[in-house]
Amino acid sequence: MTLKNLLKSLSVITFVMGCSMIFPVITGIVYDEPFLPFLLLMLSVLAVCGAILWGLRHHNANLNVREGAFVVTSIWLILGVVGALPFVFYGATPSFSDAVFETISGFTTTGASIMSDIEALPKMLLMWRSAMHWFGGMGIIVFSIAVLPMVGNGALQLIKAEGIMDEKLTPHIRDTAMALWKVYLAFTIANALLLYWAGMLPFDAINHAFSTIATGGFSTKNDSFGHYAHNDAIMWITIFFMVISGINYLAHFKLLKKDFSGYRTSEPRLYLQLFFAISLLAGLMIFLHQPQQLGFYESMKHSFFTIASIMTTTGFASIDYVDWTNAFLIFTILVMVIGGCAGSTAGGVKVIRYVVLFKALAVEIKRMVHPRGVYVMLMDNRKITSGILTAMLGFFALYFCTNAALTIYLSMRGLDLTTALSASLAMVGNVGPGLGLVGPMDNFSFMAWYDKLILSLAMVIGRLECYTFFLLLSRSFWKRF
Repeated sequence: MTLKNLLKSLSVITFVMGCSMIFPVITGIVYDEPFLPFLLLMLSVLAVCGAILWGLRHHNANLNVREGAFVVTSIWLILGVVGALPFVFYGATPSFSDAVFETISGFTTTGASIMSDIEALPKMLLMWRSAMHWFGGMGIIVFSIAVLPMVGNGALQLIKAEGIMDEKLTPHIRDTAMALWKVYLAFTIANALLLYWAGMLPFDAINHAFSTIATGGFSTKNDSFGHYAHNDAIMWITIFFMVISGINYLAHFKLLKKDFSGYRTSEPRLYLQLFFAISLLAGLMIFLHQPQQLGFYESMKHSFFTIASIMTTTGFASIDYVDWTNAFLIFTILVMVIGGCAGSTAGGVKVIRYVVLFKALAVEIKRMVHPRGVYVMLMDNRKITSGILTAMLGFFALYFCTNAALTIYLSMRGLDLTTALSASLAMVGNVGPGLGLVGPMDNFSFMAWYDKLILSLAMVIGRLECYTFFLLLSRSFWKRF
């Protein structure tokens, strides 16, 4: 590793984060709020990072695998500290650990919160929470296409196997990132305009568009989308954008070229099939049991919204579903674990890994019946190599061992099993709300400061898709540092 490579890479990302502070500064100016601390922090970040970048302007920072893993892990932690400062300056959180939790939850697009009265916050901080989501979502897209293939966690190799990345979208990774950001920006603008058209105030429309497209979950309302549950247009618009935000952005980019092939591959098809099937079945369960005397349409609306929110790991809530039937709660746990598509801002295991897992199981069953047979695992008529399969199985082991360890820890801290398990899945899967004491209308404020820091680390591990973080714990990684 070279210090210049690390400094330049970290400074570039932190500089962009500093630029994103312009959103709350403008908000403070528009709403006549004391924006000076935000402005000074923004200028300080830009000055420090700008000075480093100017000093290294002639240095070409080409990262290798180790440097890439170190940079992406470090940057989440740096953003967590620097981004927490506004909450401290404005006294929005009782402690620095609370501010770090809120910030990392924002940048990792998890959406878990320690805030009890969100509507009492200055509009600048509300905008900053949403801007963290939006900036973090953009970073996740670049991380997915630039760093994960180097680390070799298998998900992006599978996208290549599906054919979505079979040809170069653009000649250079920077151009590809810019192209995907244009799609990201277009979705955000479209979502904000439609929410405004449907009756949402401009400030709320922009904030919720930032959160929705990033599959984040921070809202400007204490009761999240329960505040808009009476407005069918807002609800269905948000459902639509949550669902498409959980699909691989490379597929969206190809659509701009009038190429629909990205949507015809195994992962997005299964993703949409699972979403509609689970939403319909869960809605029927809600209607039959009517825990809150909902009619058929209302049951379906809240079911589609809730399943879309959890499956895409957005984390919005239109109703407090913790008191619904146990069968529905099982569905919520199921979709927490499934997640969205690889190459999107959604968290979770990712649908594509389950596609490969079940194909591998099918091949093994055939091999048990016909031991001498020769079998080739195919997905969309493309071969799945043993290396990709090994990476998949390794990810499952890391993912579920991480969740098991965190669940045991939270249980030892006195939480009931439902709360501990759902909190673990929500943190590592970057979902946001869980069940029990951390349900959709509750928060994580009751936990001790060290618990919040551990959960913050879990959010980072989940966002880095496990492999990248645990790579740093290997002895070979630090040789010749």
